[in-house]
Amino acid sequence: VTPLNDQAMANLDMVRELCLERVEQAKSERRDRVKQAKEAHYARIKAEEEALRIAKEEDERRRIEEENRQEEARIAAEELERKNQEAKRRAAEEAEAKRRLAEIEAEKRRKIEEEKARKLE
Repeated sequence: VTPLNDQAMANLDMVRELCLERVEQAKSERRDRVKQAKEAHYARIKAEEEALRIAKEEDERRRIEEENRQEEARIAAEELERKNQEAKRRAAEEAEAKRRLAEIEAEKRRKIEEEKARKLE
């Protein structure tokens, strides 16, 4: 073994070491990029899921509000119908009372006329 060969071997070993370091560094950088890409991917998925959850909650809130509005409208319509029926019933009772009063008045006039007719006889 000559000193020149020893030097060449030492240089080859140094080059091998540098190449291995570069390969390891490249692998490490690739792992880091893959890890960052995965984290970004999962972060996007999580953000999309959160946005979807929020949209579903908003849709549910709107649906409930619409149901409540419809229920309130139904209740208001029922109340209006009840008031209309009550007004019709009162009007019918008043009409019946007026009719009875007119009958009573007519009966009184008839009796007065009969009384006058009997007195004239």
